[in-house]
Amino acid sequence: MIFSGVGRLTRNCEVKQAGQSTVCKFSIACADNYSKDKTHFFNCVSFGKQGDVIAKYFQKGSKIYVYGFLKQESWTGNDGNKKSAVCLHVDGFEFVDPKKDAAQTVADKFDGEIQNAPSFSDEDIPF
Repeated sequence: MIFSGVGRLTRNCEVKQAGQSTVCKFSIACADNYSKDKTHFFNCVSFGKQGDVIAKYFQKGSKIYVYGFLKQESWTGNDGNKKSAVCLHVDGFEFVDPKKDAAQTVADKFDGEIQNAPSFSDEDIPF
């Protein structure tokens, strides 16, 4: 099943090395388009350079657009019981939030200009 959507990371990325490749695991929360009271949570996994980029630029609370396919995974837990979960295998992603460093730089510059602005009184106005 194919999935695409915008969500926020619910936790920081967990990065592991599997041989020569990076495995990046994270989860996202997506608002339900039909019911504003519902939120859906998806576990996600990304591999290789794509996983490196996601781990580097996204953290808990970051907004991300992801697309890929949902895969049912099954395993036997430590207690001997069979377990399963649906995981989104990320084929691609896009940045949704503006770059924080650039936004912060503009805000700092603007604050500095306001603080350094000359002061004046009503008597300074000629009309």
